[in-house]
Amino acid sequence: MKHIIFILLGVLLLKAAPVGAQTVVLSEADYAAAKLNGTLPAGAIPEAGDPPPFSTPPLAGEERGGGTNDCNCWIQPDATYTLAMQPNDDGSSTSITLPFSFNLYGDTYNTCFINNNGNVSFVQAFGTYTSSGFPSTQYKMVAPFWADVDTRPTNGGQVWYKVTPTALYVNWVDVGYFNQMTDKLNSFQLVITDGTDPVIGVDKNVSFCYKDMQWTTGSASGGIGGFGGTAATVGANRGSNNDYIQFGRFDHAGTDYDGPFGNTDGVSWLDFKNFVFTTITSTTNIPPIAAGLYLCDTLRACVGQTAELELTFLSPESNQTTVASSSAPTLSNWVEIANTSGIVASVTGQFTPTVGDIGFHQVIFTGTDDGLPNLTSTIPIVIEVIPPPSDPPGIQGNSAICSGQSLTLTATGAFSSFTWSNGQSGPSITVNQAGTYSVTAGIGLCQLTSDPFTVTLVVPPALTITGPSTYCGTPLPELVASTGYESYAWSNGASGDTAQVTGGTFTVSGTYQGCVNVSAPFTVNNIDPGPPVIAGPTQYCEGGDVTLSINATPYGSYQWSTGVSTPSITATAGTYTVTASFLNCDYTSAPFTVQEIVLPPISITGDALYCENGIATIAATSGFETYSWNNNAFGQTINVTAGSYFVSATIGPCTTFSNTFNVAVSPNPVPVITGPTFSCGGDQVDLTTTEPFANYAWSNGSNGASTSVGTGSYTVTVTDVLGCNGTSAPYGVVVANDPFAAFNTTPLSPQPIGTTVDFTDASTVQGSTITGWSWTFNTTGGGSNASSPDWTFASPGDYEITLVVTTAQGCVDSVQTIYVIFPPDITIPNVISPNGDHQNDYFVIPNIEFWSNELSIFSRWGNLVYDVKNYRNQWKADDLPDGTYYYVLKLNDGTEHTGHLTVLR
Repeated sequence: MKHIIFILLGVLLLKAAPVGAQTVVLSEADYAAAKLNGTLPAGAIPEAGDPPPFSTPPLAGEERGGGTNDCNCWIQPDATYTLAMQPNDDGSSTSITLPFSFNLYGDTYNTCFINNNGNVSFVQAFGTYTSSGFPSTQYKMVAPFWADVDTRPTNGGQVWYKVTPTALYVNWVDVGYFNQMTDKLNSFQLVITDGTDPVIGVDKNVSFCYKDMQWTTGSASGGIGGFGGTAATVGANRGSNNDYIQFGRFDHAGTDYDGPFGNTDGVSWLDFKNFVFTTITSTTNIPPIAAGLYLCDTLRACVGQTAELELTFLSPESNQTTVASSSAPTLSNWVEIANTSGIVASVTGQFTPTVGDIGFHQVIFTGTDDGLPNLTSTIPIVIEVIPPPSDPPGIQGNSAICSGQSLTLTATGAFSSFTWSNGQSGPSITVNQAGTYSVTAGIGLCQLTSDPFTVTLVVPPALTITGPSTYCGTPLPELVASTGYESYAWSNGASGDTAQVTGGTFTVSGTYQGCVNVSAPFTVNNIDPGPPVIAGPTQYCEGGDVTLSINATPYGSYQWSTGVSTPSITATAGTYTVTASFLNCDYTSAPFTVQEIVLPPISITGDALYCENGIATIAATSGFETYSWNNNAFGQTINVTAGSYFVSATIGPCTTFSNTFNVAVSPNPVPVITGPTFSCGGDQVDLTTTEPFANYAWSNGSNGASTSVGTGSYTVTVTDVLGCNGTSAPYGVVVANDPFAAFNTTPLSPQPIGTTVDFTDASTVQGSTITGWSWTFNTTGGGSNASSPDWTFASPGDYEITLVVTTAQGCVDSVQTIYVIFPPDITIPNVISPNGDHQNDYFVIPNIEFWSNELSIFSRWGNLVYDVKNYRNQWKADDLPDGTYYYVLKLNDGTEHTGHLTVLR
């Protein structure tokens, strides 16, 4: 009995609005990685080129969908289709121009984008891989299956499209899911029209058609193995928040389905279904929408074969109840066998056509909801009752199958569907094992089964190769195939049961009752051992000999150039060959030369003495092949420290030994710097060493035995007569500048008795400071250590003032100057009475003792009668008569006093 199910769906109308984001183009690898770890930026799209040039869609497998009867919604892509985009993840086509207007709930569009992820969008392309339920404020799209499609793998499917004047066809053919998974594949189709194209029906403008649906979710949307995570969405969305349609959301395997308002559903519920609806009008209360309608609506039923038709309705709104009914007035025995009402309503009818029913009949299904107002969907199905086919289907094909091979069986007869006994479908199947096969063929609801067709297994006898596995030279070996086959073909091109071959690996194919059997490989080795190789020492030491031998395998006999026929011989200096035999081939070796080695004497030269912390280099006589020293060193020349050394040297197998060579160490010189460590006056000092050396390298760049230096720390590196180097300890030198002593006086000289003079230091020094002062004032107790002292002079005189200054380094300078304290004014008398009464006996000039002076006294006739320097009141006119005298007094300040003086006794 054929059971046919129709489904009528009630759906929701809602809206979406596109949201713009700045486009970020990522490489395919970066895009996939970001999807997996959840860091994909907003607006990111995978890098992709232009759609590839036109190619013919790959047509493979059964080209059916939307049911299993004569009617079929699936339109298989052919050579008129174009690849929508190159294999990609989350990609989109370029803008596609529509030569008609598509009405999406009142919004009309003349361009669209085909998005890899199972939808067609308007205004803009979308790479969004995690679907949203409708309504959405983000998308304007029609979505037959919005999920994370991935067509990058070779077998990951393709997306094809075709544009006609009134329709756009888009087929997602055998597409896989993210991330490059192809263990499950989906095939689905979208057709949108202008509402006038009869391909989906006038007044309808959208068709969804499905073949086998196997997955729902990619791993970037939380899916595991193609299921779970965020559910796939089926429907259409205007983006106005008023108009949309949603048939359901699918996230698991199975056929469970409770409508668009309930739980998520099983994806296999979509298998071979067809939804045809309209988005031309917009309303909030709609009747059920037909799903499961076919591009033709006539089903065939056969006389005498019972058939069932089931139609399911889902309420358009979530709070409605739908009641279903059916009638077939012209069929003789139509009867309802099941009827369920509710949000999901279904009705099932059954009939067995009679001869009197031959012809056309109409079965009418209705579904009425309880919305306001009540709305009804009426679905007429045309049934054609025909006599059963007179001949059952036949089976054509080879009835014998060879082991390990396959063959094709093909059903015959004018039938529209074929189901084979091994579970396969289609007019032809491929089998790879023996057995009995049959096929059930149908025309609509009519079915007939073929007679059994037996396929037997052909088992050929064993096929083997015999013959020699090795040979040398000629003649060539012959291989023989086992008997029992009708014909033979060798891998080297020979035919027949024998083949002459050279070295290599060979097989033979034999044909037995139409089956071809191939032997196991048989290897023939063309063994050419080549000439024997003489092995042995090529050198021996003076007075010795060597043993020469050859590789005995695989040769059978030997003949040396000396006449000996053994595998080995004893040889001295000379050239040798050997001839060896293998099978029927003779081979002569390459000449082998033996040499007698006579060693020359060996000695050691080099550094017998080296410097402390240095290294000595010694060398052996050249001309030997190897050198081995008693300190485990190798090579002709080595570096050593103090000790005794000898060397063994070889040429070939021969060894000789040297005498002992002694190496000693010389201590490095230790220079000591001598010279002044301190000097005043800014002049450099001379440094030298306490003992002489061959070479000098002073740290100031000088290279003489001595060097002149200023302030600093110095070292010298010296080289002695043996070439050994040593560096002194650092030697510090201070060269300081002398100060310049100077001072100022306040007030300036000369000054009267009792003057207090301020002495101010004005000394300077370059590069240092003055730290000591010593003042002397040329008076008793006159001195100071202050930097700027003062001093009071109690008596007149010329005072030598001395200042000695000392720097921080101990350098000194002094300065002297005369400071004058002049005496008080003098008063010169004009009369004296030197009469011996001790009263006015002398010419007394008060305060004259404070002056340096010169006094001259003249008679009235101008004769000089007295002349003295530094007069001190001692003249009393001895031996001179009374009278008038004249004087001239010159003081040390340049003052000159003149006058007359009367001597009166």
